[in-house]
Amino acid sequence: MLNQKFHMNASTESELKACLSGPASQIFERMLKGPSTQKYDPVLRSFAVTLAFYSPKAYTFVRNTFNKSLPDLSTISKWYKSVNGSPGFTQEALEILKILKRQADATGSHVLWI
Repeated sequence: MLNQKFHMNASTESELKACLSGPASQIFERMLKGPSTQKYDPVLRSFAVTLAFYSPKAYTFVRNTFNKSLPDLSTISKWYKSVNGSPGFTQEALEILKILKRQADATGSHVLWI
């Protein structure tokens, strides 16, 4: 789809893929494939959530510019709803604390819990 739109050949496509990494690479891959129902890579998902959080208008612009390679804002809204909002510590927060403790133990440093 994208290679027809921009008249790209296989070598141009592979050169572009080699130059990109992280979210840019994920967006490019999705642009090549066109709209898809496949799950979003965690890197692209994180990028999408962060961009949408800081500026929904910028998010919409990027999404439209890059062939709808990012999820719709309604999808991001559903992702937010999947987080347990009950009072107390979330499982995600406890997992992060465990990771921080392991990293501190591995480096011989201390974690200050406030």
